[in-house]
Amino acid sequence: CEHDDARPYVLEGKIHAKTGDGESAIKSFTRVMSLNASACTLDVLLTYGKTLMGVGTEGSLRTALDVFVFACQKCPCASTWLGCAVACIELEDYANAETALTEASVLDSKNAKMWAHTCILSLKLGRTEAALSALDFVLLENLEDVSLLDKLARELASCSLHDQAS
Repeated sequence: CEHDDARPYVLEGKIHAKTGDGESAIKSFTRVMSLNASACTLDVLLTYGKTLMGVGTEGSLRTALDVFVFACQKCPCASTWLGCAVACIELEDYANAETALTEASVLDSKNAKMWAHTCILSLKLGRTEAALSALDFVLLENLEDVSLLDKLARELASCSLHDQAS
């Protein structure tokens, strides 16, 4: 491939992300963005953003938010808005998290992950009734993401909602 061809770096990034080598995946995806950000597919942007979120530092979270915002501009869908919301929650930017979750819910009202993060955000904001309503939708839509269910249970328990956490 040509030196300025992003395709090999896309493949390399996806392989690193699949094998759990987040640092190498981030390097590959960063290279892709520098070569031709507008050519990035939704799949690449979501993988890049999620990989950055996995690092968990403030810098990586801010970069992830930038990637998700770019993805929202390129392809506004529930997944891109949810990525923005999760990054904002982690950065404790609750107002923008709420806006992003609202956008995600408009685009996919049956998204169990969106409802789980809505519940978490509501708990962080002290809105217990809203959190419990969101939890009803999480259960109705049958969320299967074990790590997100665990995070949700921990947040519920931290708010003394032990019955709901179990």
